[in-house]
Amino acid sequence: MSTTPTGPYEALKHARLCVDELMWTFRAAGGMWREVAATQLLLEKAWPRVQFQEFTPSEETEHGADWLWWWVDSDDTCYGILVQANTLKIAGAHRYTVDFGYKTKNDERLQISKLIKSADEWKVPAAYMLYCGDTEYRSRLNL
Repeated sequence: MSTTPTGPYEALKHARLCVDELMWTFRAAGGMWREVAATQLLLEKAWPRVQFQEFTPSEETEHGADWLWWWVDSDDTCYGILVQANTLKIAGAHRYTVDFGYKTKNDERLQISKLIKSADEWKVPAAYMLYCGDTEYRSRLNL
């Protein structure tokens, strides 16, 4: 029987560990995790302590974000963060890349520009959620 994490930190840590397990499982089976599956698991496991609004593909195209995280502090202060998920990709023996220059098909605007613009309009911070894989996947990172 699992217990519900008591605070945002515990909820996000629990969710990250669940995503790490998903990534390990898929790689152990000879596959590769998908960003959407990792995102949905992350959001599910952080909820209900950290509320979310997942965006549709057309909303993501317009706002440059996959979801908005939202939580209310014990004094009823609300906090939000607009998030775009991205995957750390292996680009060579000791090289990894993140596509910060991504543009949606038929749209010349950079995704990161749309993310920052929407965050400014909604008065919340913008963030990239970087899925870095399991320990083996990122073992060649040259730190």
